[in-house]
Amino acid sequence: RIEGVATEGGAFGWGLSLQSGRPLGTPFDQPTVLGRVDVSDVSGLGVLVDGGYVDFEDTTVQGVQSTDGALGRGVQLQNWSAGTLLGLQSFDNHDAAVFLESPGRPEGGPGDPVQAVTLEDCVLGPTADADVPDSPGSFAADGLTATQFVTSVPYPASTFRVVLDGTDLSGNARAHVLVEAITLEVGSNNVFGKGTTYPLAGQGDAVFQGIGGGPPPETPALLDGGDALAINRAPVVLDDPSQP
Repeated sequence: RIEGVATEGGAFGWGLSLQSGRPLGTPFDQPTVLGRVDVSDVSGLGVLVDGGYVDFEDTTVQGVQSTDGALGRGVQLQNWSAGTLLGLQSFDNHDAAVFLESPGRPEGGPGDPVQAVTLEDCVLGPTADADVPDSPGSFAADGLTATQFVTSVPYPASTFRVVLDGTDLSGNARAHVLVEAITLEVGSNNVFGKGTTYPLAGQGDAVFQGIGGGPPPETPALLDGGDALAINRAPVVLDDPSQP
């Protein structure tokens, strides 16, 4: 159990920091495992993973406070980290329950198959507001944020991979899921449509697909009369003008 971590000299703090120092292209033999870890009452970041390979098992992160109005994220994985967050509960934090920067680790380097960051059977949110740096008046309050680092020439979204399955998202004021320029694979039992205007937001050529999905076929699918297309709701008959 980790609790009551304060900051010194105005810098942000963290409850637990895992930093491998391994450059991209260096494989990991096995993950670092966090089992039954409880982090609370921390300022800045609850758990920080930098360039690592981790497995979370039944870990709880709650009550992370923002620093000078910013941050307060429950869990942050960055710099080509990979692994599985199984049964993570991240709630009552600020900015994001889980923040992923450049998620996934190519086996060798950019362009190689990517080992994903997988979130399974997690609880993300509620999350409170925090300021967005360099954007006066903007705030973040998301369940899951996934983006890539800023470069002069962005990597394609296929370079980064996040899998989200069987996860409950609620009480996030801006977006339950915000994805920018990465690939998100979505599985079953995810709650995207409750309580926010944009519960799932994508930008910067983000890619959304089912688990195990891939690029769309060269020939589009054609729906005949009576066929239906369902997207997270009861089927809608496309040629019925009475349907919204």
